[in-house]
Amino acid sequence: MKKIYLILTAILLLAAPVYADTFLDGVEFQVAGSYQASDADLTAIAALSCTENQIIKRNGAGAWICATDENAGGDVTSVLDDATGDVPMLYQAATAFTINDETPSVAGKTVFKTANAATPTTITQFDGLTAGQIFFVLIDDVSTTVDFSQANLSGNGELSYTAASGDLLFCFSNDGTVARCQLIGGGLWGVSGTISDEQLICAEITGGKLLLKSCGAKTTDNSTASHIMAKDDSAQVEDLTLDGHLSLTGTTAPALAVVVPQMVYHAAADTDPTAAQMTGTGLAVNNYDQGAEDVFVPLPTAVAGLSGLFEVVTAQAGNHWGVQADTNDKIYLIAADGTIAAGDDHAAAVMTAAVLGQTFACWTFLSGNATYDWKCKAIAIATSTFAAHAAP
Repeated sequence: MKKIYLILTAILLLAAPVYADTFLDGVEFQVAGSYQASDADLTAIAALSCTENQIIKRNGAGAWICATDENAGGDVTSVLDDATGDVPMLYQAATAFTINDETPSVAGKTVFKTANAATPTTITQFDGLTAGQIFFVLIDDVSTTVDFSQANLSGNGELSYTAASGDLLFCFSNDGTVARCQLIGGGLWGVSGTISDEQLICAEITGGKLLLKSCGAKTTDNSTASHIMAKDDSAQVEDLTLDGHLSLTGTTAPALAVVVPQMVYHAAADTDPTAAQMTGTGLAVNNYDQGAEDVFVPLPTAVAGLSGLFEVVTAQAGNHWGVQADTNDKIYLIAADGTIAAGDDHAAAVMTAAVLGQTFACWTFLSGNATYDWKCKAIAIATSTFAAHAAP
C-alpha cells in the first residue's frame, strides 16, 4: 500500500486541479491516520495520461478520464488580470431586463442592461432587491425613462429621467426596498443647442437631464463712463446708465458711491428740475453765472420723497434767486425761530441780496389726505434775506 500511495501522490502533483466532489466520489478512505483507496480507482487513475489544461474526473458511465474543465454556466464567466497581472478580477456579463418591464428584477446579479426596443418604458422600481446590494444598469436603448419620483427609487433630484443610450446607473440599496441611484456618463451634463464663442452659459433640465445651453451673447461696456451691469425688472442682465444719484469710484476695485447730482439754474431758459432728479438723495441746484435779473427755479409737482438744496455761487446785489411752487402747491416757509407760515398756491420763496455760499433747502411733506406741499428753510443766510414772494 505504501507504493500505491506514492504513485497517487505523484499523480496529484503533476495533474491539473482536481475537484473534490468528482475525484473523491467512490474513493474509499479512513480518517484514523491511514488512507485506504479502492484498488480499482487507483489503478485507473495511474493509467491516465492527462495533458495541459485537463483534469481527472469521472465520465457519465462512472469511469475515470482526462478531460477539459468545462464552464458549468452561472454569473462568473471569466477571470481577468489587471494591467500588472497580479490582481484577478471577476467579469460578469450584463443580464438584459425583460423587454418593457417597468419593475425589472435585479435579484442575484450585479450588472444589467435595458432592452426596451422601440416601446417607451418607464421604470418605477427594481424588484428583487436585497439589503446592501450594489448593481449597475447600462441603458442599451432609446426608449427607457426612470421615474425617480416613485417611492422605491431615489436619485436625480427625485425627477423623472429620460435616459439616452450609453447612460449608466450606479445603484445601491441599504434596506432592500429603495434603490438609490447615481447617473454616470451621459446622464450628467449634456448640451442643448449650439453654444458659440462670446456667449453666456446657463443650465436647463429637460427630461430629467441636466443640460448646458446658451443664454445669449455676453454684454460688455468698456467705453462709456457711469454705466453698470445689473438685472432689469424681467431678470435680464442689462447695461444700465447711472441716474446721477450713484457714481463709480475706484479703478482696481470699483465701488458704488452715493452722490448728490448737481444742476445749474441761472436763467428762465434753463431746464427745469424734475421729480426723478429730486428723488432719493435729492438735487443740488446753484445759480452760477446768474445775470442782472430775477430767477425763479420751478419746483416739480409735490409728491412724496422730493428734496433739494439751493446754493448761491454767483452773488446778487439786488436780484432775487429762489424757487416757485407748482400751480396747486404751496411753499411753507420755516423761520429762524422755528415758526412756519404757508404761502399761496404757485407762490415763491427767494433769497434777496444773496452773497456767495448762502443756502436754503426745500422738501415735500404730507399736507392733507394724499396731498403734498413744500417746506423751505434757510441754512446759511448771513446778510441776505429769505422770504416768501408772490408768484412772478
